[in-house]
Amino acid sequence: MKEQTRDLILEAMMDAMAAGEFEGMTHDALAKKVGVSRQTVYRYFPDREHLLRGLWAMITAKAGPGVGMPRNEDELLSRMPDTYAGFDAIAPMMMVSLS
Repeated sequence: MKEQTRDLILEAMMDAMAAGEFEGMTHDALAKKVGVSRQTVYRYFPDREHLLRGLWAMITAKAGPGVGMPRNEDELLSRMPDTYAGFDAIAPMMMVSLS
């Protein structure tokens, strides 16, 4: 149940971004959109930075295991095929997150 609530909050944030409502999507607005209390949103994401980190973690998890921030140039080059394939698999989500 906890993981499901966390995912619902992140999905609501992604939907808000897709609708161009990123700036207005406060913790209060997310709580209302998801149907949970304000305290619940703050429990999972104490501030906007944690919310955005959670969103990026969700996006990269959906993109696949080979996607993530490389530690060096060799890792960047070796991950490129997996990264592009992963991003292609979630193209609409990537377009929203990069805009």
